[in-house]
Amino acid sequence: MEQSSYEDTRPHAYEDETVEWIAEDKFGTVLARAVHEDKLDRDDFCRKFADSEVAKAFENGNPDYICFMSDTELLDMVLGRKPRDSGGMYPFFNNETFMGSVYVFVQWRLNLPFKALFEACPPSELVKYRFSKYWGIYAEEFLDVFRKYLPEEDFDGIADTEAD
Repeated sequence: MEQSSYEDTRPHAYEDETVEWIAEDKFGTVLARAVHEDKLDRDDFCRKFADSEVAKAFENGNPDYICFMSDTELLDMVLGRKPRDSGGMYPFFNNETFMGSVYVFVQWRLNLPFKALFEACPPSELVKYRFSKYWGIYAEEFLDVFRKYLPEEDFDGIADTEAD
C-alpha cells in the first residue's frame, strides 16, 4: 500500500488494517446491495444508514457488526426488516462499493458521524468525482475532496504533508 500523505494524530475507533480490509468493503457492499438489489436511491439509503444503530456501530468500531455480520444482515438492520440469507459475497466493484469505502475511510480518519459526511457530500455529489483523478485510487485521497465540503476545523489534527 502506498504511504499516506496525511499525518494523523487523532485516536480512532479501530486499527487501520480493520478499516482497510473489513469496514470499507463491508459498507461498500451494503451500499451496493441497497442500490442494485433493493433499487434504493443512494442519498436516501445513506440518510437511513446515518440514523441507524449500524452507523453507530461502525463509528465506534464495534467488531460484532463490522467483522461478524454479513452485508445483507447489516442492510436488513438498516432497513428494519427480518435478516435474510446473504447469498454470498457481493461480486462486483462499482460506484457504490467504492463510495462505501471512501465514506468509511473518511469517517474513520476524521472521526465524524456518517450523518455529517452524508449531509456535507451526499453520494449524488461524491459520484461527480467518478472521472476525476481520485476515482478508483486509495480512499485516503478523498480527504482532499472532503476538504471542499467540510469546515477546516474538522481536519484539526490531520496535517497534509504534501502541502509542506
